[in-house]
Amino acid sequence: MNKLSIIATGILTTTLVGCCGEDGSTASTGIALDASLKGPASTPELVTVTSGNVYLNSLIQSEIAEDGVERWIFVSEDDGEVLLALSSSAEDLDLAVDGSSVSEESTSDSSQEWIIFQAASGENYQLEVESWYGDGSYELQVTTPNRESVGLSENEYLYKLVATIEGECDGSSRYYTNSYNMIVNWAQGYIRTKDRTNFTSVDGNQVTITYSESDSDPEYGYSYELSGSVTLNVDESSGEISGTDIWSEVEEYDGNITEECSYEETLSGEILL
Repeated sequence: MNKLSIIATGILTTTLVGCCGEDGSTASTGIALDASLKGPASTPELVTVTSGNVYLNSLIQSEIAEDGVERWIFVSEDDGEVLLALSSSAEDLDLAVDGSSVSEESTSDSSQEWIIFQAASGENYQLEVESWYGDGSYELQVTTPNRESVGLSENEYLYKLVATIEGECDGSSRYYTNSYNMIVNWAQGYIRTKDRTNFTSVDGNQVTITYSESDSDPEYGYSYELSGSVTLNVDESSGEISGTDIWSEVEEYDGNITEECSYEETLSGEILL
């Protein structure tokens, strides 16, 4: 899990003021994406696999130990996009795929991970499931991209975001690049990763999410404060998004600031499904 991916991870533990309905069923933002942007709706018929090599349209079923790693070999028989969709009873598993021209990972703070990559006929790809925290059973779908395998509702879209993060901590500059997946429901006003976070406000095709987080331990004189704001702009015809996430955080012990940081994340994204 990357702590700096505020949209994908940090927001999920913050205190927010939401603009939209709690169940997403009655609120409307007025943002309406072209329905043709949605990918295929249904999961193809899958063959269950518990050992050996894996082929397209397989459902891997297995168990993973705490801090464990499991690897599978996917044998591609055709050129085309492949969806890897991981789900598990474990608290936080990560997913990766590696091949001759592919190296991607999905590392959210849950065990819902998705990767879509371009496979080549005759190539083998290593699929890796790693326990970041927890153990238990898991399922990994290896299939053609579709909305059902990701668990998307009618107005939800799966995005791939690419981000550049610049910051300063105690006078030292920091620079990061990152990419991650995020589910957005523009019509009803929320983003969803492990949990759901409502938009704070909507102005035309621009949405804002403000957030804050705090922690303290009086016994040790410790306190931590984080606050920030995400602004996202969406093009209704293409579904593409751009925006920023600006936040700051301060850590103190016994009234003395031990770390003070500020960050600005510039991001862009496109619809995967």
